[in-house]
Amino acid sequence: MVKETRKRNTGSAVVEASVVLPLFLLFMLFVIYLYRMIYVDAHIHQSLCEAAVYCAKRCYLEDRLMQKNKNSFGEADQNNLPQEEKQAITNGLSESELVVSTGVVYTQFNRYMGDDAAVKQVVAGGKKGIIITVTADENDKKVFIAKADYITKLKIPIFGSFMFKRSAVVKQ
Repeated sequence: MVKETRKRNTGSAVVEASVVLPLFLLFMLFVIYLYRMIYVDAHIHQSLCEAAVYCAKRCYLEDRLMQKNKNSFGEADQNNLPQEEKQAITNGLSESELVVSTGVVYTQFNRYMGDDAAVKQVVAGGKKGIIITVTADENDKKVFIAKADYITKLKIPIFGSFMFKRSAVVKQ
């Protein structure tokens, strides 16, 4: 009786393995792609933080130099300053300072990012697909907000590819 039962179940392990193994491999590929996407998000955020800190130090030094120049000028010399510089001294970041800050953050961001193969594969357009913007904070005009917008692509075999809009924001 035992021999007859074994003969009936001889192919069940092969059939079960042929169904479960592809599902397991598909799940593992999904986990690997998800891990790479999280890694790229963390790398972009860290690079944006480093670039914002560098820009904030630069802005602070420029502000200190402007304050020193303001104290060293007489009242008549302050009246000769352009309106934008007078406004920047009293109100915080001017439009030209935001443009310069955007350039500084973008340059430093690219320097900190380096050539990462994961970014090239996960971000649509690679490193050039990341858009950096710098705006002034509405509550405190001396604070700026650096934002990196990008699209990640996730390719899953059989199911196709998916795109997700992502962003990293740093307030400095």
